[in-house]
Amino acid sequence: MKIAIVGAGVTGLTTAFYLSKKGHQVTVFEKNGFVGGLASGIKIREWEIERFYHHIFKSDTAIVTLVKELGLGNIWTWKDCGAPIFYQDKIYPFSSPRDLINFKPLSLFARFRTGIISLYLQLNQNYQAFGNIKAEQWLKRWMGEQSWQVVWEPLMKKKFGREYKNISMSWFWARVNKRSRFLGYPKGGFQVIWNTLAKEIIGRKGKILLNKEIKSLNELTSFNKIIFTGATPIFLKTLAKTSESYREKLNRIKYLGTVECLLLLKKPITDWVYWLNVNDITLPFVGIVQHSNLVDEKYYQDFHPVYLVAYTSFNSQLFKNNPKVIMKNWVNFLKKINSNFNYSWIEKWWVFKEPFTQPIFKAGDYKNIPDFKTCFKNVYLVNMAQIYPWDRGVNYAVEVAKKAVKVVLS
Repeated sequence: MKIAIVGAGVTGLTTAFYLSKKGHQVTVFEKNGFVGGLASGIKIREWEIERFYHHIFKSDTAIVTLVKELGLGNIWTWKDCGAPIFYQDKIYPFSSPRDLINFKPLSLFARFRTGIISLYLQLNQNYQAFGNIKAEQWLKRWMGEQSWQVVWEPLMKKKFGREYKNISMSWFWARVNKRSRFLGYPKGGFQVIWNTLAKEIIGRKGKILLNKEIKSLNELTSFNKIIFTGATPIFLKTLAKTSESYREKLNRIKYLGTVECLLLLKKPITDWVYWLNVNDITLPFVGIVQHSNLVDEKYYQDFHPVYLVAYTSFNSQLFKNNPKVIMKNWVNFLKKINSNFNYSWIEKWWVFKEPFTQPIFKAGDYKNIPDFKTCFKNVYLVNMAQIYPWDRGVNYAVEVAKKAVKVVLS
């Protein structure tokens, strides 16, 4: 079959790879001049670094399996990182029972209660039981008001904005249940994997057309099947005509966008923290990710790549702001993390924006997950809104692609 795949992100490339392995003639259309989508990289000396920070967890078997199939060998480096918390002008380790016991912002009883319930969520595999429950209500009831106010509410507010009170407990369950202290990263950067995928597709007589944006599915009528791997709102824009009921159904799951500032620093912000959750509501970003505490800075000319990350609506003022305005505003807050920070530390910087990166799963929204099959014959939709209850990540992009291939070929 001749199959068109819209999008050369992780899902699109993986879909094309497995379809080409089965002998189908695939053509991938990508609006950008590179492959990898949100996990694509930019070159800094020896290694590439992702435009939007990425890593994998020990439980991420789908991406590990794919890498083995690509023959890339022992590409992974692993490090015990955890996820500390910045609260009341102090960084607190928050990745182990010992860290929780020593977390003084919570009372001793609240620490015990938070630990017991966290263990329960790690052991409980029945995420379906949480689908109709709001995370705020459940966490307040079982972990307590203090745990909610100090630990979870600031992060939920920054992650989901005005919708934070409505987020499904199943989403929160997935964050606790799946994540691990040990994080993995590929030698050379994730772009090594995506470039290898592209070569394998082309080697099987597939095509990858870069700088080719598909604005209407009517452009692809010569193909037997079409697989769209972008976010649902973008898919809807490509439809010349569809029923209001189908359009309304696809619009039920909303999205937030991401604004991220990547700094290349001459000095580290911290000596040990990779991923810092910012529980200070006055700071404009939810996370600070210092890549040189996951990967040795020697691979980046001894500079320290640091990400500042915020989630926002694509029509917000933040999203519309000039990149230089965003960078200058955000870096001013780094003095709260490290009082010695100076603007002169910045060697280079980038601001990246994507409008639809984070599907918002409110309580009960699992009923609105779109099917791979659309209302159009031989047209399929495959994206991050279909990985419920898991959150975004390259592992689930690979996983959902493999599931979709079975449906497309059934």
